[in-house]
Amino acid sequence: MKARQCLAALAMTATIFGPSPLAAAQIAEIAKAQAADPIAPYVKASGWVQSGDGPTFVELLLDDANAGLRLRSAKGTPRIRILEPHRALELLADRRMEFLWAPLIEWAGPTLEKMRDRNIAHLRAAAATGTPERPPTTTSESVARPKIRTIVQLANFLTDVGQGAEAKRILQDQLRTMKPKTDHSWAAFEWFSVASAISMSRWERGDSNGAIAQYELIERTLGTSPYTDNATISRASLLARSGRYADALSTIDPLFARWSSQNREYKVGGSERQFAWIRACALEGLGRHSEAEAAFRPVLDASETYDPHYFVESDEKLQLKGRVCMRSVDGVTTMMIDQLKDDITTSALLTLQPGYRPSHDVELWAKVRSDENLAKIARERMRVLPPELTAALNDWRQ
Repeated sequence: MKARQCLAALAMTATIFGPSPLAAAQIAEIAKAQAADPIAPYVKASGWVQSGDGPTFVELLLDDANAGLRLRSAKGTPRIRILEPHRALELLADRRMEFLWAPLIEWAGPTLEKMRDRNIAHLRAAAATGTPERPPTTTSESVARPKIRTIVQLANFLTDVGQGAEAKRILQDQLRTMKPKTDHSWAAFEWFSVASAISMSRWERGDSNGAIAQYELIERTLGTSPYTDNATISRASLLARSGRYADALSTIDPLFARWSSQNREYKVGGSERQFAWIRACALEGLGRHSEAEAAFRPVLDASETYDPHYFVESDEKLQLKGRVCMRSVDGVTTMMIDQLKDDITTSALLTLQPGYRPSHDVELWAKVRSDENLAKIARERMRVLPPELTAALNDWRQ
């Protein structure tokens, strides 16, 4: 009996390649579990996909408000929530995921504006009640209490979909209701969270000087608060990404020396990686290549960095952030090739789209996209997105 017949209970099934013996055994297990699976009614499409974890059975889960993937492989059954439009685009740009394109587009809308607007409405409702409806995606979000987290999440999402001016307005309105404190209180950190989100909304709108100036304002306002260091390291990162390498190094080095010598009761897990990529970028920009390589080593050596209390950026994300900041065409290209070969979903499929217009590091991305080997590997997996998705691909930026 064919795999498609075995899984007739699923809404849609596609077989991309002949299943391995392991996959064939899993088919029987999956079919047997269908009747007892409470998630089965939400499975709208499914199919086998090859990944770095071997054959993986991918299920698209949809209800009126939510979308996600459930993965079944020899390594377990993780779920991936599809919260942002770019996550949906990654699937729509992947030839291997063709089995789920139709139901995903029906749910998200042909331009993804339906998905975008639904998310904005849900996030506005969450901010109105102070009840988060999604998990944190930044360290600041994970530290803030529910009310402030919902406001920052709404603003971050608006910024991500090209509505940075509205995000800035919401954040400034909130900031006017908050009294800055210079102590170690939750209120002090939440003031920092809202003020720093304003900086990032400016950065994403192309106002690098305004973003840096915002962090300078935060540092002056917080004074001796321990959270001032968060603003300083953030400002150093933007200085480095802006190509102001000497300023970045003179900002980050004293802070790094002080942080390294401190014996605080609690430091966020993996913090040394943040110092590492910023220092490496500044040193590389100043032509100090061997020092930059040594400084970047903590990021390269990190593995599955985790903090039991707070969200922290993944090692892979910080590696890419560092490589991009260091203008390492070879390093970025190698990472993208690895993602295309191994990752079940990857933003590389978006970065390489003909219609993609990067908002930062334009020269670097032009060189990466012109790499012949990368282009060849991408062609095997990448679908060129239709014109109606170009606006979403570029975050609806004007």
